[in-house]
Amino acid sequence: MFFSHPNPKAVTLQPEFLDASMDYLNLPAEQGDDKLRVLTTWRDYLKRQRKYLATKNIFLRSQFTDKNSILDIEEAKGYIWQGEKKNPNAALTVFRHFDSASVSYGLVGDYPETAWVIDYPLLERIHYLLVAGFNVYGNVTHQLTTRIYMDFLRMEAENHFLLFMPVSKRKQIRDDWYVGMQKKIKKEFEESQQVMMDVDTVTGYKTDNTQREFYQILQQYLGAAAGPADILNRCEGSGCSNNAKASEAQVDEVMRRIARIRGTNLTIFPDVAFVRIKNGESGQSDLAYTLILNKGYTNISSMFENEDRRDRNQDTLTVIKGLTGSYPNFFFVIDIKNVNAFVTDIEAIRDRDDYERFVGLYGVRRTDTKFWSISDWFHDRLASNEPLRAGIFDLNRYRNR
Repeated sequence: MFFSHPNPKAVTLQPEFLDASMDYLNLPAEQGDDKLRVLTTWRDYLKRQRKYLATKNIFLRSQFTDKNSILDIEEAKGYIWQGEKKNPNAALTVFRHFDSASVSYGLVGDYPETAWVIDYPLLERIHYLLVAGFNVYGNVTHQLTTRIYMDFLRMEAENHFLLFMPVSKRKQIRDDWYVGMQKKIKKEFEESQQVMMDVDTVTGYKTDNTQREFYQILQQYLGAAAGPADILNRCEGSGCSNNAKASEAQVDEVMRRIARIRGTNLTIFPDVAFVRIKNGESGQSDLAYTLILNKGYTNISSMFENEDRRDRNQDTLTVIKGLTGSYPNFFFVIDIKNVNAFVTDIEAIRDRDDYERFVGLYGVRRTDTKFWSISDWFHDRLASNEPLRAGIFDLNRYRNR
């Protein structure tokens, strides 16, 4: 997730554009929540979104009138807020779990399939939708309309990202995000989103994989605000060392193998798992990692029937050094001399029985007599390394796998 620089030339910050589009930006809180009309509500928001994007398209075309106005990628990156190369909020990574989500500073994990670019008007609408105007105790209607409206804001943020891609690549990238949509919904969706797809805005890419190239350009452009180099999930070439101790570097090398695993043998993994690598009797030199399951979907265009859109062949694990997430679903404890075996056993999982044997070797079930002492270790490690976040772990969703 990236943010637009408050550039006065930006379309969405021009007073004329804001005046022309304000009638299309009504939020759910303005309409009340006394009637449950999901389809009607969706069509109403879709109609407004079409008009809003059509208005944006007019202003966008007026800004990019000819080839001379198209931005070189080196110039275009200046439209992304840099955060003085030190503000950790300039780039955020959102991990969406089954029933929760977590946010990490910087670019964490492998390069994602999707990304958002949020400008100020969009950020303001997200704030009023999910914070200022959201009723935690609201009824089902309120929750559904909020979720429906957020879908349009998400697609708008995705469109902002696509504007940094060449026109020839945009449809292909977006189609990969929305595979398998119902024909009727897909037709309406494409008609509503098409208006921003054919305005050429950026040129100057040097590779065919423009999305990956753009991530790398932003990583360098943001500097320290992008976070430290991710040597576990994005290791390229020989530059995979972080000057760690020899034993820690060896564990990193092994854990890097986990990040390269892809496919159905990861399906039965929990969404968020904490891993403790034991490296001595005292526990002080033990290592902590987080394994986050990235579930593959053909698309996320609906809040219903998610399992019908699962693409388990695309499942991966993100390996994070340290502890992240608020709801750990499971703990694994491994002696440092067994780390290689731990990863090899993950690679060998083929079905539920294999996973049960795997858990029997390394897992910590709720019924384990050491459960609370192990849980305390993770809490203490977070309190020691990140005292401002200490105490956030909630075990209500811990699974006794």
